[in-house]
Amino acid sequence: MNKTKSGTLAASAVLLGMTGAALLTTVVPAFATGNLMTSTDKMFVVKAAQGGIAEVMTSKLALSHSSNKNVLMVARRMIKEHGVANADLKQTVMKLKMMAPSHTDPMHMAMYSKLSRLHGAAFDKAYMSGQVKDHDATVALFKTEIDKGQESPIRGFAAKYLPTIQDHTIMIHNVAANIGADPSAHKNMKMNMHMKGM
Repeated sequence: MNKTKSGTLAASAVLLGMTGAALLTTVVPAFATGNLMTSTDKMFVVKAAQGGIAEVMTSKLALSHSSNKNVLMVARRMIKEHGVANADLKQTVMKLKMMAPSHTDPMHMAMYSKLSRLHGAAFDKAYMSGQVKDHDATVALFKTEIDKGQESPIRGFAAKYLPTIQDHTIMIHNVAANIGADPSAHKNMKMNMHMKGM
């Protein structure tokens, strides 16, 4: 192997090492120090925090992009109740000498960017469709933490807020169905029509 090629490989190895270190620096502080959290608990904290932040962000957007009274009712409730839950989660993980994510994830940022360009009925459908998807996933996330989580404070947080999330989910499905933004309602309607035709 000549010196030039050897030098290139060495530089690449150093770069890869630096990249790996940078990734660790980015990820680890969310769960730093002195507490060995299980993968279930870690996943819950990350997804609950990022999802809760996104709920408040997109719902604040709804206040200026929607004029539908039911959509606005959903948005105001999301801002208030997810805001409380977000603060509670932050305090809960701090007691475990850890930090929850302080920003949402790229997927929700993309949704926020999309919603920011919409107004009126188009916004309402996109916003409520996202609410349906996110709340269905959040109910499953909270149930998994309650069933499989190991950290008592985090499981306690999930148990405390699951009824609120479930209440949100029922309300959101109803509002979304009324404006044609609930895919599951359309699926159930087609199924019912099929059953009647049998």
